[in-house]
Parts: sequence; C-alpha cells; structure tokens
Amino acid sequence: MRSGYKNFQYSLKLLRYLNQKEKNYGLSVVGAELNKEEKALAEDYGVFDQIKVFSNVDMDDLRSIYSNSLALLYLSKYEGFGLPILEAQKCLCPVIALKNPASIEIGKDSILYLNDDKEESILDVIRAIKDQKSQEKILKNGLKNAMRYDWDASVKKLVGVYVEYQNNE
Repeated sequence: MRSGYKNFQYSLKLLRYLNQKEKNYGLSVVGAELNKEEKALAEDYGVFDQIKVFSNVDMDDLRSIYSNSLALLYLSKYEGFGLPILEAQKCLCPVIALKNPASIEIGKDSILYLNDDKEESILDVIRAIKDQKSQEKILKNGLKNAMRYDWDASVKKLVGVYVEYQNNE
C-alpha cells in the first residue's frame, strides 16, 4: 500500500507544486492500480491526469521506466533496505529521497535529499538534476554507489555466515 509510510500523499503534493511552478511534470507509479482513496486524493490535488500506473512490470520494463525518468521519487518515511534506490542508480536514474536511516545507509551522499517534507525544496533538487554538470556528478555518484552492492559477493557472504554458524554448532 502506498499510504502511510510510503508517503504517496506527499508525492502528490510535490507533483502539484512542481506543476504550479514549472509545469509539465508527471508521476509514474510502479505497482498496483490506484485504489479509490488514492484516486480521490489525486483528484483533490488536481494531478490525477499526470499519473501513469505501471502494473506487473518485468525487470526489462522496470529498467526502461527508470532510464526514462527524470528521477526516482523515494519518499518512504522508513524502509528495511531500499532496493529501489540501487535499481534506479544502476539505470542512471537520480534518486530523490527523504532522509531516513535506510536511504542514508544505502545511498549516502549519492542521493538528493528533500528538506524535511517542505515542498519548496523539490525545486532545488530538480534544478540540480537538470544542470548538466551537476547531473553528471549525480549519475556518476549513483552508479558508483550501486556498484558497492554486488549480488554475487552478497550471496557468498551470506553463505559464509551460514557455514560459519553451522560449524560453530
């Protein structure tokens, strides 16, 4: 569900704010279709027509969505790991997030952080993404960050933990 800690309402507020200030922004949502409450909320914010939902996407489609997006808007208030951050960065998609323990731990300084749920802070972040010199740095740092998490190495470490545990029993 996108409500609560996923912060969908704040995404809608940001979309409304951006379109009031600069126009022509949209929101791509990957996951289940919007429920009745989410549709009503989007209508209330006047952004329903700027939302496109992608359901049941495979990895190729997901990579295409990331690669063709201005940024991943990752506004969860808390998460366990933050895998979408790494997926987006591997696809050279900048990440915009709230500062929370998971996003800070996973993304460190490779993420563009919003300032405490203040809608105005999105403009500075968008301008940084659109500035060519800044964008190059953001993408480079994001890719470098994503490469810190190699799945093969992670699996080997996990197997090593299990083997060590088994040997110590």
